[in-house]
Order: sequence, then C-alpha cells, then structure tokens
Amino acid sequence: MVASHHTSAHHHEADTMPERIMREDETMHIAQLIQYLEVGGLERMALSLSEGLVNRGHRVTVISYLSEDGPMRKAFERCGVEVVRLSKRDGFDVSLIARIARVLEERGVDLLHTHHLGPYMYGSAAAKCAAVELVHTEHSHELYDEGRRALVGATMDAVAKVVAVTPEIARWRQEAFGVSCEVVRNGVALPTPSLAARSRSRALLDLELGDYVIGCVARLSPEKDHVTMLRAFERTLARCPRAKLVLVGDGPERGALELAAHDLDLGDSVRFLGRRSDVETLLPGFDVIALSSIREGLPLALLEGMARGLPVVATAVGGVPELLVDGGGSLAPAGDVDAFARALCWYGNEPLRRTCDGRRAREIVSVGYSADVMTGRYAQLYADALGVTLQEVA
Repeated sequence: MVASHHTSAHHHEADTMPERIMREDETMHIAQLIQYLEVGGLERMALSLSEGLVNRGHRVTVISYLSEDGPMRKAFERCGVEVVRLSKRDGFDVSLIARIARVLEERGVDLLHTHHLGPYMYGSAAAKCAAVELVHTEHSHELYDEGRRALVGATMDAVAKVVAVTPEIARWRQEAFGVSCEVVRNGVALPTPSLAARSRSRALLDLELGDYVIGCVARLSPEKDHVTMLRAFERTLARCPRAKLVLVGDGPERGALELAAHDLDLGDSVRFLGRRSDVETLLPGFDVIALSSIREGLPLALLEGMARGLPVVATAVGGVPELLVDGGGSLAPAGDVDAFARALCWYGNEPLRRTCDGRRAREIVSVGYSADVMTGRYAQLYADALGVTLQEVA
C-alpha cells in the first residue's frame, strides 16, 4: 500500500505537498463501493477496472451493501479481489457509514472509489471518517430528481474527484451544478473474433448458423423499454422469417414481457434466458446487439457487443449517440417502434452492411473504449489524488 495517507487532495494544504515517485515495491490499495453483486453494466465495469488494477500490481477490495451475494462475487474473487459484503437497513442507514469506514481502516485502504449516487452518499462520509481519498464515478444523471439529491450533486466536487463516463453526463453536470468534471469512458476487453466461438454460442442457444440473431443484454426493468423491442421484432419477423431475439437478463418486468411476447404471437422466436454469468460466451452467437432504453449512461453491453464486431441497433439516449457518431450502428428515437424495426430489418436483409458496420464498431472500441485505457486513466487519477507518480502508468 502507499506508505502514508494525507488529507484530501481537494484541500488547500494537500496542494503544497511535494509529489513523490512510488517505489517499485509500493502498490495502491483501492476500495470500490458498489450496491449489488448481480450481473449488471456497472458491476461488470467495476470488475474490468479491478482486474486491470490487480494486473498492474495494485490491491483491490470491493465493498457491496445491497445484496447478500451474487454471481459477481466469484468473478471478483477469481481475479484476486477481496469482496466484503455489508447489509443496509431500511431507510438511510447511518451505521453503514461506520461499518464502511471500519473496512477501510482495518484493511489499510488508500483510496475509495464510489459508483452511483447511493454509494457516494455513504462512501463520502466513510472516506472522511477513515481519512482516505475519494474518487466518484457518475454513471448516469437520472437519480438527481429531488432537492436534497441535487444538493448532494452540487457539493460533490468539494469532497471527491468526480468523473463522468460520458461527455453527455459531464455536460449535464456543468449545466445543473456549474462544475466541470473529467470524462473516463467505460472500457471493455477486445477479444479476437472466432468462427469456433460463434458456432459454440449458436449451439448453446440452440440456434442455426443461418438464423439472424438479435441479442439484448439488459435488466428487464421499465427504463430498458423491452416492449418497444418486442413490438419492433414482431415487424422484423414478418420481413426476416429466420430472425431470433435473445433477451439476456432478469428483472421485475419479466412476467409482463413474457405475456407481451405471447400476445404478439412471437413463439419460440424470442428466448428469455434470464440472468446469465456467461455473457461473453453468448455474444459471439449474435448478429446484432440491440438496446431500446428510454434512458442510459454508457451501456457496457453495447461496448461488449461492439468489441465482438457486432453492429448496434439502439435508441438515441444518454451516451449512445456519441458512441456511434462515427458509425458502427443505427439509432432510433426512444419508443419509436417503426424506426427500431427498420434498423433491425436493414441489418437482417443486408449481411454485407452488417459486417461492415460490425467491423467499424470494433474499431471504435479498440481506439476509445478499451479496458486498458480506462484502467490507466483511473490509476493515474488515484495517483494524483494520493500525491504520487506511478512509473508504470502511461
């Protein structure tokens, strides 16, 4: 771990402290505070970042407080990360602050990294109690819908180094709170495309190699608006009889969506796979990665699909338009069934266009959204907050 803590880098006295170079045998100990251990975009981003930090020789502890357990625990542990599970009482749990602070102190954590507004509210107080540095990542801005939450957002920059995952979120913070912040885009691994992986995935999904497979990896919750996707798929199926829709994820809307698929007479052309921990194995079997959300930050599921060479069909919300500004997919207005169906049909009937846009999607990820670039940016932010220079960080 870093040899000594100092007061927050946001305080004036820290500005005068000389920067020092870390010894080769020194590492940072970073704690990441998240809510869940379920498989979600934020959790997969935290996993990718944790794995990258561990590979760079740093120590990582992940603290979760809203789920007793979940599949992501084993994923974190497999890459050498300690997972600490805490439980939150109903309402605002003041005792959780002390328990998080105790974890930070007992493990000698140098810096706490919080994700989303809830973890920030607990983590910022815990970091102050434990006298550790604080970095906070904003993954979206839809949570700032109450006066007290807006007040938290407005005072956040005085307490933490704030980072946004998209320029759109950074612009929103500037307009809402009058403060700018850095942008560190989410990053994903860039696997090598493989025909064997595609065949294995199709076999796993019980689909033929000649099927046109539309994949969607998203929680089955209202903001993802799967109803629009199902209705668009109904129209796609009329023009592309070999089309299949694979929905990966679970959530409160599952029952209603299964009923909607039945009412639309989609039959076995739609597959509800539920929660899966093998998304990376399923992705090579898709032809398109799709998302019909009414609000988003920077969806990791789209990045993971693009990294596999899949073109995107998505709604123009959050950071998605900026992601596809140079190609790699097709956009539709949120809730526009016709436009979404046209895009799905276009790729279904134009395999050459699908291949070209998929290649462009992979290029976009390799240049601007790689896990290695993301990890390097965060490692440098941590080092800056701690007043050290990392020799291994570019």
